[in-house]
Formats: sequence, C-alpha cells, structure tokens
Amino acid sequence: NVEKRCNFLKINSCDAKTRRDLEPPADLVFLDPPYNRSLVPLVIAALIKKNWISENPTFVIEVSKPEMVTMPELEIVQDKLYGDTKILIAHLAGAK
Repeated sequence: NVEKRCNFLKINSCDAKTRRDLEPPADLVFLDPPYNRSLVPLVIAALIKKNWISENPTFVIEVSKPEMVTMPELEIVQDKLYGDTKILIAHLAGAK
C-alpha cells in the first residue's frame, strides 16, 4: 500500500515549474545529478525556491567519490562509498 502514498517524479529539478497546491511537497528527495559539476546546491536551491520540498525533507544524493557537496543549508548525516560512487543522506540544517 505504500505506492498509494507515494508520488514519483522524474524531473530536471532546475527546470521544474513551481509546485501546485494539489501536489504535496516531498519529504524524501532522491538526487542523481551529472557527476563533478557541483549541481547539488543548485538543484536543492531550485527545489526550495519552487516549493517542491517539505520543511524537513530527507535527501538521498548520489555523487562521484571525489565530489564534495558544500552548502550551508545542508547537513550531511551519513555517507557511504560504493566503488566510484558516494551516497549522501542529508537534511536541511536547522530543520525541525
């Protein structure tokens, strides 16, 4: 029954339109931007600006192993390496 409570969107978040009130904001966000282009902060900023995420979202972010994700608003709570890939679990800093 979890499928009935989920809404999956496969979008280019930098090009996404502003969220409509009929669509609930996301609590869990999976990000897999092109590697080594420092896109994670841009993507998260776009999602925030366009009202796509809830007040306390969890992010699952895939980046290349050497890529550093730095954003004052983002608190990385866990990371794991899988070969050349790094998976980050993060929250917005100061979120409730």
